[in-house]
Amino acid sequence: MRPHTGFLVTALCPALLTAAADAGLLPVLRASLYRGASTRAILCIDFGIVLAASIVGWFLARRGSFPVWWREQETSAAPRQLVLGLLLAVVVVVGNTLIWFAARGRIAALAPWVGLITPPTAILLACRGALTENVVFRFFLFPLVSLAVIRGGCPQPAALVLGALVSSAAFALIHPGLMVAFLAGLALVYLYCRYGLLAALVVQFVGDAVPFVLLSHSPRA
Repeated sequence: MRPHTGFLVTALCPALLTAAADAGLLPVLRASLYRGASTRAILCIDFGIVLAASIVGWFLARRGSFPVWWREQETSAAPRQLVLGLLLAVVVVVGNTLIWFAARGRIAALAPWVGLITPPTAILLACRGALTENVVFRFFLFPLVSLAVIRGGCPQPAALVLGALVSSAAFALIHPGLMVAFLAGLALVYLYCRYGLLAALVVQFVGDAVPFVLLSHSPRA
């Protein structure tokens, strides 16, 4: 893929897909994040945030040798890395599902929009969350913090750890089950670093889709 083509795909695809998901989630978004907002405002805000984070993330990836969509794997280490990646994926999916169901009563009280979830909107919510959160927290914030700390004189391994901690803490603050969300954030950072953005996107999508679809079939209070 040519550099300018890769840039356009990286910048536009997540933003356009987020806007498309938003278009199918307008009732849910108006009941949660964007109370009283117009359709244009919702679409423009989310599109702009994801587009800006994608553009900056693309330049940070090139500057710091971070992966974009995927990272080429060494053949000798591929089986072991695949097993570890699959294990982390299972942990993220199971952990997120358990948290949502353990706290579903409290979540429903604090977030009435949960009652609006249907199976189709569950899939769209999972898609939107995977796109926005991985672009913002893994593709943008993680390398931004890591490179800033490296620039300040910190060794690269320590800088990567600090970047992972900061991005995972920010990720956890917007999710139920703070500690589990923080650990899931660390796992997603690892998946991004090891395999690329696509791996983190897929794992988070499945991790959100499973509990959301199950919740959509749960009896309404």
